[in-house]
This record gives sequence, C-alpha cells and structure tokens, in this order.
Amino acid sequence: MLMVSLMWAFVGTAIDTSRAYTSNLDNFRARVAAQSVASLTVADLWGEFESVTNDDRQLWAFRAWLDTQGLTDQSQAAQPAVRDFMADLALAVDGAGNQKVGGVEIERVDIHRLDQWDATTIVVEVDAVMRLGGDGSSRERWSSIREVFTIAPPEWDGLDYALLANNVNCLLCHTKIDNVERFYNQDQLEYGSFDQVRVGSIDSIHFRSDPDSSIAGVTLIGGDAMQGDGQSISDWSKFNLSSAERTDGKLNQDIFGNLTAEGLNLFDEANPDPNVNLFLDFFSYGPDAEPGFDLPGSFPAPFTDNGGFDFTLNAPRPDLAGNRIVDDSEFEVTVKGLAGSISGGRISVIPEGTQIANASDMTMMMNGNVAGIAGVTDGNVYLHGTAAYPIILDGDIAVDGDVIISGVVKGEGTIRARGNVYVSGDLVYADAGGASSPSRTYGFASDGIENNLAIAAGANIVIGDFYRPAWGSGSTTDGTSATSYNFTMEEIGIFNRQEWFKTQPTLPGKEVWGQTGTETVWKDEKVLEYYIELEPVYTEEAYIVLEPVYTEEAYTETVPVYTMEPYTVIEPVYTQEPYTVFEPIYEDVPTGTLIEKTVYKWVTVTNGLPEPYTESWTEKVVDYTYFVEETKKTQTGTKEVTKYKWVQTGTKEVTKYNNVQTGTEDVTRYRDVQTGTTEVTKYRDVESGTTEVTKSKWVNTGEQYSEEKAVYGNYSPQHTNPYYVPGHTARYYSFAQGQKFPIFNKDGYFDPSSEHWRSDETARDWDEDKLSYADPKDSSDSYLFNADGTPKAVVSSISPTADWVDPGIMRQLIETNMADDQEGTQLLEIDATLYSGSAILGTVPSRNSSTTDGTLRVNGGVVAADVGILAPGGTEVNYDVRGSRALSITAEFGLVISRRYSAPAVRY
Repeated sequence: MLMVSLMWAFVGTAIDTSRAYTSNLDNFRARVAAQSVASLTVADLWGEFESVTNDDRQLWAFRAWLDTQGLTDQSQAAQPAVRDFMADLALAVDGAGNQKVGGVEIERVDIHRLDQWDATTIVVEVDAVMRLGGDGSSRERWSSIREVFTIAPPEWDGLDYALLANNVNCLLCHTKIDNVERFYNQDQLEYGSFDQVRVGSIDSIHFRSDPDSSIAGVTLIGGDAMQGDGQSISDWSKFNLSSAERTDGKLNQDIFGNLTAEGLNLFDEANPDPNVNLFLDFFSYGPDAEPGFDLPGSFPAPFTDNGGFDFTLNAPRPDLAGNRIVDDSEFEVTVKGLAGSISGGRISVIPEGTQIANASDMTMMMNGNVAGIAGVTDGNVYLHGTAAYPIILDGDIAVDGDVIISGVVKGEGTIRARGNVYVSGDLVYADAGGASSPSRTYGFASDGIENNLAIAAGANIVIGDFYRPAWGSGSTTDGTSATSYNFTMEEIGIFNRQEWFKTQPTLPGKEVWGQTGTETVWKDEKVLEYYIELEPVYTEEAYIVLEPVYTEEAYTETVPVYTMEPYTVIEPVYTQEPYTVFEPIYEDVPTGTLIEKTVYKWVTVTNGLPEPYTESWTEKVVDYTYFVEETKKTQTGTKEVTKYKWVQTGTKEVTKYNNVQTGTEDVTRYRDVQTGTTEVTKYRDVESGTTEVTKSKWVNTGEQYSEEKAVYGNYSPQHTNPYYVPGHTARYYSFAQGQKFPIFNKDGYFDPSSEHWRSDETARDWDEDKLSYADPKDSSDSYLFNADGTPKAVVSSISPTADWVDPGIMRQLIETNMADDQEGTQLLEIDATLYSGSAILGTVPSRNSSTTDGTLRVNGGVVAADVGILAPGGTEVNYDVRGSRALSITAEFGLVISRRYSAPAVRY
C-alpha cells in the first residue's frame, strides 16, 4: 500500500513539473517576443531618421526630427504622453486580424521620449500574449515589458593623439613627437615596452623644405601632404623626416634607451605593410584596408554645441545648436555638477567688467585676491604657482571667462574655460626630482601625489608672447596694419582662408587668357548700292630699241716691285722684380636683417583661344621665395701680399725689316669696251578704248544696329570646390574683439588636378594684394553677414575678452611670467594636455630674447582644430595618455544607441 502511494506521488510530481515547464516556456516566448518588438521599434525609428538626415547624425538634429514625428520631450511631464507605434511596425497579421511575432500576439506598443542634456531616452512599452488551446483563446500567458534605449553622441577619440589638427601648418618643422613615459623612463628593463604615438591632420599637412622632424609612431593625414606653397610632394626622400621602429605597436630602443629610427613608409592599400608609419588620404581607404587606426573627422567643442539646457526656462535649446558659440545653456549644462577645486599658488578672480589697466592692477592680480576657486567660477581667473607654493589641483573645475596660467602645479584636475586660456610661461608639474632633472619622476610628486592637468578652452589656447613683432624687432603687434604682421597674424590669415574655403561653392583657378565676356557695339546700318563706271581697255604694242654691245679688251699696266731690307735697332731688356704690400681683408658679415630671395622659372602659357588662333609663349614667373640673412662686405684685417713689377736691366740688339721698292714690272689687265649696237624688241600696254563695268558700294541708311562682340583678356576660371560645405557657419579668427581681420585668399589659385590651393606660404606683411579683410562692425560685409544684415559667421578673438587686461599690461605680464623660469633652462615647458575646438596658437621667442631660446616642450598633448606654433629652436611633444582619461570630450557627429534598462511593466 505504501509503494502504491509513493508511485502515485512520483507520477503527480512529474505531471506538475511538466506543466510548470510548459508554463515557463510560454512566458519566456511571450517575453522574448515583447523584447524583440521593442528592439524592432527603436530600429525602425532610427532607420527612418537615417533615411532623411543625409548623415547629419547629431543629437539636436535627431531631437528636431522626433518633434516632427509627434514624439516631443516628456521629461517634465507628470504623466508622459505616449504614441501608439503599432501601425508603424506593420507586423504580420493572422486570420483574426491580430498582429503577431513568432506566434505571439502583440497587443500594445507605446513609446515616449525623455531628454537629458547630453542624451535622449526612448521608452518602449510592449504587451504580448501567448494563447494556447485549439481555438487559441485559452490558457493565456502574458508579458508586459518596458525597454529603455539611450541615444547619445559617442566619446570623441581625438585625445588619443599627441598632435591633432585640421591642418598642420609649419608645426612639423624641427619637431620631435615621443611618448612621455619613454622620454622620462630610467629603467632599462622597460626598454621596448612603450606604446607608439600618433600625429594626425584631418584635412592636409604642409611641409617646408627642411622639416628635420621625427615621430615616434605613425602620422595619419585625412587629405594630402604638400609643400608650403601648395605643391604636391612627389619625392619624399628630399625631406628630412623620420619615424621610430616599432614591434606590435611598441617602440624599439637600443641598449642605451634611444629610439631606433627608420625612414618614411607610406601606406599602400594594395600592399599593406605592418610597419607603415605615414597614411595619406586616410578617409579614402576602403573597408578592407583596415589600417588599424581611427582619424576623427571634426573637432567638437568642449562645451557641446547642441543648444544645451536652459535651467531658467526648464527646457532644452535646440535652436542654439550648431551655431559655433558657447551659449549660456551649453556652458551651464556641461559644467553642472563639477565639484573640483584649485588652491595654493597665487589665484585671482577678476569679475566681468573689471579691467587690469595699469602696473598697479597687474601687481594686485599677480599677488592673488582669493585663497582658491571651486566648481564653476564666474569671471576671469589668474593662476600662478611656484615650487615652494604650487597651484593645487583637486578634480574638475570650470571658468566662465578667460584663464591665465603659469608656474608649478600639483595634483590632478581639469580646467574648462569658456573663453581663452593663456599659458604665459612655464607650466610644470611639481614632480619629484624637478622638471629639468634627469632623475625626474614624471607625473608624481615626492609625496606620491599624482600630477596630471588637462585644459580645455571654449575659445582658444594661446602660448607665450603672441604680441611679439616679426623677427623680434619693430612695433608690438596689436592686430592693425600700423603694427607688425607677426607670426600670429600670419596664422590667423591662413586659418581664416581654410574657413573661407568651406563657404565657397567654387574657387578661382590659375589666370589664363581667353574670352572674359562680351560688349555691345553699335554700328551704322548700310545697304549695298550698284552703279556703272567706264574703265579703259589696254592692248599690247611692240616697239624697237637699240642697246650697246661690249667686247673684253687687254691692256698693260706698270706696277712697283718691293723687297724686304733688314736693319738693326737697340731695345731695352726688362725683368720682374718682387715687392711687398699690405692689403685689407674683407668678409661677408651678417647684419641681422632677413632679406627675401626669389627663384624664377620659365613656363609656357597660351592665349586660351581655339585653333587656329592659338598662340603660346614663355613667361618668367615666380617659382618660390625664401629668406636669407643679409651680409655686408666689411674689412676685418690686413694681409701681406707679394707683387711684381717690370724693371729695365739692360739692352739688346734686334734685327727688323723694311719693305723697299727695288724696281717695276708690267702686268696685263682687262676691261669691257663698246664695239657696236643691236636692235631689241620690247612691249608696252597702250589704251585702245573703254568698257562699262558694274560696281557696288555700301551706303549708310541713317539707322543703327547693335551686335555683341567677344572681349578677351586674362581671367581666373572658376572650379567646383570639393571642400564646400553648404550652410557652413564659418568661424574666423581676429586679434582683438570687433577688429578687422585678414583672410589670406588673394594672389593664389585653386589647382583642380591636385585639389590644392597654390600660393605663397604666407603673406608676411599687410599686403592688400594677398589679403582680404573682414569687418565685424560692418553689417554689409559679405564674409560675415547675409544680404539682410543677419550674421552668417562667428569671430573668435585671441586677445583677452573685452580687453579685461590692457594689451600693454598683458604683454608685460607675459614677459614677467616667461622670465620666471620654473624648469631651469631657457626652453618653455608645458606639462598639460591642451584641447580647443578652435585654435592653439603660440610664439616662443629666440631672437633678442633673454628668457627663452625658442624651444617648446609639451608633456601631454596638443589637440585643436587649428594649431600654429612658432618655436624656432624646435618643438617637442611627449604624449601623455592620462590626458585622454582626464578630459572627456563628446563627439560632434554620430550617435550611439544602447539598451539601458529592461524590466516587466504594469499591464494596462
């Protein structure tokens, strides 16, 4: 009896287990179907957006498109308004009209949208039911889920580069790019373990004739490489450029720790080489090439240009997106929640509207007026530290204004400035051993504190003395033509040309001869009139003339006979006699002045007319120019020189000869003599009558008519611009706010075959034949304003905002901070990762400077849309990977979809 009971118990358990398994399986199928529909919903939504946006995948554009689909932001709604998405999915329908996925009926698909400042969330709720039984109406298994998807821009990877810019111009001249860990490493066991570094230029790269640079890694160029005048590079062997040998991405070193150098190895898509170190035209590589690297396509602003969130209105501001200005809403939402601090050193906060106008104000600011700053600071900030009293970094802070920084820093932190950042002198870590010591422990203080600084500017980062006149002499630059056109102005002119390119559908080509147009010419109307005229008729008539006949006659002529007769004369005898004189020594002595030399070449040009009117000739044109230091012949001493003179030492008897007549002789000669005449028949035309001839002539009618006449001359044909960006908002640079600024877009031309702009490397002077000027104060200026006077471009000034520091005082401050040498040498050293979505500009003086030798070293990274640094003594950039971890920058283009949340939902 017990055995029977146990048997029934086991059977009952098996039946219950089977039912539970079936029930769980049905629930699972319903849940999976619901999740699949949620994923399908987001995929369908995203696919529709992609089909209408022409790759403009920015968050603000996605939000604007959602608005048109009836999916408005519900983040502030107490009860979000949902949209029924069932009809959009067009799921399979059974005979009863039910929509199904994998045999599971889908009863509801509702979606709504929630915006955060940096992302948009799509919430999808799905009701699914699994019906069992013969008629499909019994034993139902329900699943209601809520899936949350986040759409946001990805993290920007440009900070993985030691040096990255839109266009690298002049910077790779006497430059060394290295890994900072390898550069300061003192452990032989670590040799060969350091990662290669990257250098990138999104558009193009310009090399001078003597670059003399080395890169411990790879260089990636989005476009082409060219010489300073825009000419393509065909022979790389002429350029003194080198890389470092690598093994599996690690830098090879010899037994002394030195990098082992190698030449340039260009990437060939057809024959990939693992040791390639130079990529040209990077964006053209096919998907199968797999170079193994990524090159960003743009430089996002450190304060995301998506309009941000207006906390006063409690609403996002997509209307401000993409205007290339750091709006209040964008600044506030980016820095919200920052809780870092800066203390120590000398810190001053200068409120907006207050000016540092004189030496007394400067001293006050340099002494500091606050103990520290934290979180977000309103106003302009001055920071300076010393070895004894360094600036102490503790986390991330932001400044709603400009920042001037120099000296010694300790700790970890980032500084985000809405305006410009000025690195006015050495900016070094308080590392153990000291910045210039061979035993320096890079990135760590003696007490073990890690030192790491990253700086991001919403406007520009300016290094060193940007006021310095060209060649170190002349008037200090203030951005007007009355002062020096220095390196800063040269770079501004070039950067502005690159922005101008993007606004032009066509670009002017090289000047040619041809039809330049037509002109209207008025002429008198004439008709042909016929008339009769008598003309003479001539007949040929013969006549006789007598002509003389000549015969040759011989005759005799007596001529003299001459003989050579000798005679003797006495002549002096001369000998060379040496003597000594002192002569001056002259040498070519440099004067300190640079003069421009021009090299010419002959080119063949044509008049541009079709055959058979084509004519060609050769013209002498400028090939290129270069600068040499002027020399002057100067007496530097004397030297003893032996010379010789002729002196008479005696006489000698010399025989000479005279031609003397010794007689005569008869010579037979010949002449023509007339011996008679002969008759000759000749002919002449004689008038024998007249005849009538019909003739015609043009006669004015008194009326006029017009016709179009071709006009020929020299002109520049227009070529389609491959760099044109429709609707592009140009960002131009000026020296000071509200000031006219140059655009280096004249006296050059676009070469359609190479797609390069050909011109001199730079204007070098306020030359109106080379420079155009834009005036922010003139609403009719076509560079900056539309025809109705509304702005179509923005202008970023590199000088302190609203002149909150007087220009003269600012330069005095820079000279003072540069003289405060923190690393014990004359090089200018910056320990920081520098980032700007606009420009990084710098000038490190060498000529006529007692504080710096023209050498710049950056331990960190230099990343900006436009980079222009003049360091005649050479530039070193030692890449510090920690900068990319410290400074988070959101990509400007592209969106990433991620599933953030999946859970059961309440069934309605």
